[in-house]
Amino acid sequence: MFVKQLAAAAVAAATLILVHAPAQAKVILDVSANPPPAVAVSGTANQGGTFIVTNAFVQPAGSGVIDTFLRIDQTGNESGYNVNSGTPLDVQPPTGADKLTHALQLSEIPLVSIGGVLYREFGLDVNQIGNGLISLDQVQIFQSAAPLGSATSDYQLDQASMSSGDAVISFNTGNATQVFAMNTKFNNGTDLGGDGVGNNEVWIDTGKGSGTGDMFFYVADSVFSSDPNSYVTLFSQFGSPTGTYESNSGFEEWFLRQDVPTPTPPTPTPEPATIATVVSGLIPLGVVGLLRLRRRRQEDKA
Repeated sequence: MFVKQLAAAAVAAATLILVHAPAQAKVILDVSANPPPAVAVSGTANQGGTFIVTNAFVQPAGSGVIDTFLRIDQTGNESGYNVNSGTPLDVQPPTGADKLTHALQLSEIPLVSIGGVLYREFGLDVNQIGNGLISLDQVQIFQSAAPLGSATSDYQLDQASMSSGDAVISFNTGNATQVFAMNTKFNNGTDLGGDGVGNNEVWIDTGKGSGTGDMFFYVADSVFSSDPNSYVTLFSQFGSPTGTYESNSGFEEWFLRQDVPTPTPPTPTPEPATIATVVSGLIPLGVVGLLRLRRRRQEDKA
């Protein structure tokens, strides 16, 4: 019932503050408030239209309702994407028996209705010294008919420079189609490096360290092809450069909730223009006891 009630009740009661994003400045999406109040912020992606990020201060409880599909770990700046085997970039083992990193099909990703629009939901658990902030600098999502590989010949990482610029990944094999890209490669940490497109940086609080969900990331379902058996690959980059807050401890894990009822398809509504929309109270995130991360837990390095 938590997710079924998410759209109508929460959005109707929300207070909307429209913030016009400068054409040539980094857009900060701050969902670091922990503990709640709930914070939900929408941004405009380089590809994929409007996306939404929310804080998610939820502690582990229940059983078997979380599927971790990507775990990465590196000090300073870190990046990686989900695969069935191998450890591309900063992806951490094991990717085999324990399946803490693995390929993902579209049918596995929860659908959530927000404001009459269907979104695919991705959860994130981050881990920092002293439960400090971390920057999410890039998210790219691809669809393909088969899982993508992890060999260095399978992908190409492109940045504005080695010391600055958000990473942009592309794949050389697997017929991968990019359906979402939060940013271009031209975000150097303070501005855009001349491409004239507003890039996004998400600030996330670690809450209670590893083992507690910190954020939900919502991408419009309309950007995906409708094949439920297609494979979805998520690439993400955290830390400094180019973000404000570096990765300093433990690993970051992307996960899926497994107990989300599928909503009834809503009547399509137009997306907002190129603005960042701050929605206070969009989702009742102070719901403790809904989730449990089905994986090994690491003690927080406070």
